[in-house]
Amino acid sequence: MRLIALLLTALALRLGFVFAVLPAIEPRVALRFDADNYTAIAQGIWRGEWRDVERGPVYPLFVAACGGSLTTVRVAQTLMDCGTVWLVFLLSRRWWGEKPALAAAWLYAVYPLAWWRVAFVNKEIALTLLLAATLWCWQRPVISGVGLGLVNLCKPSYLLLPLLRRWWSPQRGVYIVTLAVMLAVIAPWTVRNYALTDELLPVATERGGFTTYVNNWWPTRGDWETNKPLWQAELDRIRREHADLNPIQLDRLFYRLALQNILAEPGHTLLMAARKAVMFWFVNASGRLWWAVALVQLVYLGLAVAGAVRRRPPPELLTVVLYTWALHALVIADVRFALPVMPYVCVMAAAAFRYENKRLA
Repeated sequence: MRLIALLLTALALRLGFVFAVLPAIEPRVALRFDADNYTAIAQGIWRGEWRDVERGPVYPLFVAACGGSLTTVRVAQTLMDCGTVWLVFLLSRRWWGEKPALAAAWLYAVYPLAWWRVAFVNKEIALTLLLAATLWCWQRPVISGVGLGLVNLCKPSYLLLPLLRRWWSPQRGVYIVTLAVMLAVIAPWTVRNYALTDELLPVATERGGFTTYVNNWWPTRGDWETNKPLWQAELDRIRREHADLNPIQLDRLFYRLALQNILAEPGHTLLMAARKAVMFWFVNASGRLWWAVALVQLVYLGLAVAGAVRRRPPPELLTVVLYTWALHALVIADVRFALPVMPYVCVMAAAAFRYENKRLA
C-alpha cells in the first residue's frame, strides 16, 4: 500500500508540474521543448525516409510511437519516470531493506529535476529507465547484455561498461557474455548504418566529435555557452575546409582535432575537466535558477556521500555513477546528463538515515 501511494504521488507530482506549473511559467521563459528535433526525425520515420546517423533508434522510435505529440510524449515519459521510481525501490530493497527502499524511492519521486525533464523531448527519461532496469538485472549476464544493448541504442555512451564489470564479477566469463549479447543487440543497427553510409558506425555519431572538440577547446573553458560565436565560427571554418567529408567522417575529424588540442594543452585540459566535473552535478546550460538547481543537487549529493561513508555502495552502482561522471567530465557536462545516475544517488542517500530493526540500523 505504501508503495502504491508513493507511485501515485510521483505520478501526481509530474503531471501537476507538466500541466499546471509549466504552463504558468512558460510565457515568461523561452523554452525549447524539442531542441534536438526528434519530432522531425519521427516524421522521417513515418515517411520511410529515416537516414539519420546522428541519433540512436530507441528514442526517435518512441517519439514516433507517440505520434510526435508533445502532450503524448510528456504523459508517456511521466509513466516511464514512475517506472524508474519503482526500480529505485527494488534496487534499494535488494541492498538495504524495505524502509531504506521507500526512502530512496521517495527521494527520486520528489526530485524536481526529473519533473522538469519529463516535459522535454530529450532521451534522458528513457535512458534513465533503461539503465535502471539493466542494473536491476545486472547479475544475469544475458538479460543485462540485452539491457545494455538497448541503453546504447538510446545513447551510445555505455559501450565500454560491460568491460568494467570484470572488476567485481567472480566469474571470468560473465563480462564476456554481457559484452557479446550487447553487441548482438546492437549489430542490426550497425549493419543498417553500413548499408546507408559504407562506414562502420556501431550506433550513431551523437555529434560526439563535435561536442568533444568544442568542450575541449580552451576558449570555451569547457562550457558550451562560453564564447559561443567564437567556437561557431571555428566550426564553420573547419566544415568549409572539409566540405567533402560525410557526417561520420566529419565527426571523426573533430575527435582527432580534439585529441590534438588535449595533447597540445594538457594543463588546460585538466582544468576544463575539473570544471566540467563540477558542472555535471550543479550547472544547467540555460543558467536559469542556477542557485536552486545547485541547492537541490547539494542536498542529494551530501546525503549520498554520507550514505556511502556509512554503508559501502554496491560496486555495480558505484561504477555506473563514476563511469558516467568521468565520461561527461571528458566530453560535455550539464546537470541534464546527471539524471540517468540520480536514481543511484538516491539509493546511496537512503543509506544515510537510521532505521529501527533493519539492516542499516
